[in-house]
Amino acid sequence: MPIGFIPSAMIGRRLLAVLRASHLWRHDGNRRLPVLWNGPRRRRHLYPRLQLIESTTDGMSWDEEDGFENVFVSVEDLDLPDESLVHSIESDAHSLWNTSVTFVEAAARRPHAEVSVVLSSDAFIQRLNRQWRGLDHPTDVLSFPQGEDDQDLLGDLIISVETAHRQAQERNHSDRDEIRILLVHGLLHLLGYDHEVNQLQFDQMRAMEQQLLKSLRWTGTGLIDASQESTRV
Repeated sequence: MPIGFIPSAMIGRRLLAVLRASHLWRHDGNRRLPVLWNGPRRRRHLYPRLQLIESTTDGMSWDEEDGFENVFVSVEDLDLPDESLVHSIESDAHSLWNTSVTFVEAAARRPHAEVSVVLSSDAFIQRLNRQWRGLDHPTDVLSFPQGEDDQDLLGDLIISVETAHRQAQERNHSDRDEIRILLVHGLLHLLGYDHEVNQLQFDQMRAMEQQLLKSLRWTGTGLIDASQESTRV
């Protein structure tokens, strides 16, 4: 399945009109940041917050109002049967970020940066894929890095839950396992990895996907490996 990385350099003055016209714009204090939905930096989730969930008690920082202090999960254009997936993915994203700070130099330089995750429909991610990449079809994950100039906000990950579900069925694992794989891949893009540049970066990103998944004891070897397997079939 296609994957997407939108370099921060693409989000420049020439795109301001597009951002304003499409409502993908937020004013944050004295700065303007391109984002993918309206709302404050500390996003209010569409689902009610749990006072505490069991998976958050093992050394993880939990804020009763906002959730995990570095990870923010929201839902766009998607009806979910219950809120359990949202809380599971927030817990997974927090674990992934903590592990990345240990293993990835770019994350270690910004240990307190915020990461936003949007769980979306195929239709929502297709609109972004068309606008930012010129590809008029759904994809599984898009990464929107803010660049190292913004030490507070690492960037945004958009994950299509519908595409993740199809891929999970094709690969014989759960939807949560597939979204974990997409989180790893998307976060590495936010941290500057890009497997499409050359063979060296391809190999580095592939190896880092494997290392993070193994360290977290998550299912799978990585999206790069999975995509290669799909092309061979």
